[in-house]
Amino acid sequence: MHKSKPVEQSLAVLKSIDIPSLLVEAGFVTNYKEGKKLTTRAHQQKIANAVAQGVYKYFSTMPPKDTYLAYALRNPQKARRLASLHTVAKGDSLSKIASAYGVTIARLKQYNNLKKDNINIGQKLKIPTS
Repeated sequence: MHKSKPVEQSLAVLKSIDIPSLLVEAGFVTNYKEGKKLTTRAHQQKIANAVAQGVYKYFSTMPPKDTYLAYALRNPQKARRLASLHTVAKGDSLSKIASAYGVTIARLKQYNNLKKDNINIGQKLKIPTS
């Protein structure tokens, strides 16, 4: 060890409520065995999987307000539709489609690079997921 006692640091970036942050302590490079493990692809994959699972579990139980994840957890049936294309059918309008998928007309137009409100039967529209 390079110091006789553990050192405590202030990690200001982790304290900011508006910036999602994660601190991962994967091992101690000063420990020969741990340092060696940190260089292996298998151990790195194990750490990455554990971090990904932890982040997924956290956000699945505490999704940020007004995000697609929060919406999808409250409305799983509608959320599945959001991750798709919509084929325009007779009687469809941008307002009707936007309402069905829970998005605004402006967002639907922007996402599909539509300059006007005109749509055609058979046209495929990408549905925004957030």
